[in-house]
Amino acid sequence: MSRNIYIISVGIGEPDLITLKGKRILEEMDIIAGFPMLKDFVEGKPFYEIKTIEELEELVKHHFDKKIGVLVSGDAGFFSFAKKIYEKLSDSIADVTPGVSTFQYAFAKIRQTYEDVKFYSFHARCQEMQDILKGLMENENKLFFLLKDLNQLQALWDTIKYHPGKCTYFGDLNTKNEIITEDLDEILLRGCKKIAFLWRKNG
Repeated sequence: MSRNIYIISVGIGEPDLITLKGKRILEEMDIIAGFPMLKDFVEGKPFYEIKTIEELEELVKHHFDKKIGVLVSGDAGFFSFAKKIYEKLSDSIADVTPGVSTFQYAFAKIRQTYEDVKFYSFHARCQEMQDILKGLMENENKLFFLLKDLNQLQALWDTIKYHPGKCTYFGDLNTKNEIITEDLDEILLRGCKKIAFLWRKNG
């Protein structure tokens, strides 16, 4: 089996966070694949929209003789679609280009380090999320969460408000709609599509 998959991390938000290596690899590819929201990163090359690992497997099967660049948002190593590629198509991977993840960008913006922070991504149901969050807040000091949408944030608020600490909310980072605030109402009113928040037990 030929190694013809090049995973390219493109950072978050606008295209300005993709690395120089990422741009170079992108230019060298024959075809590009990625989630629909990443198509703006590609000019002058065929772009195949994929939403599942099965769709990527089919693409690789039909283009085994091509260099295929697979775009992933953020960084390939942080709650990324790349994990499924590692699991299903590891023998086809030629290279992985790292990128800037949500948490790296967020902590740079608030001028803090993150070596003592625990990171989580929520895709569970509402009650499961609340139970998980309650347990974490009782045992950890700093937590950073990636959320699917504002509905998840609203669902988690009932748990957050009963635990002493400080929250910083991040919405649509590195876009024109970017917001970083400690005011929950402000981020809810903005209608952000991509949400994260940092909780600190000791403020």
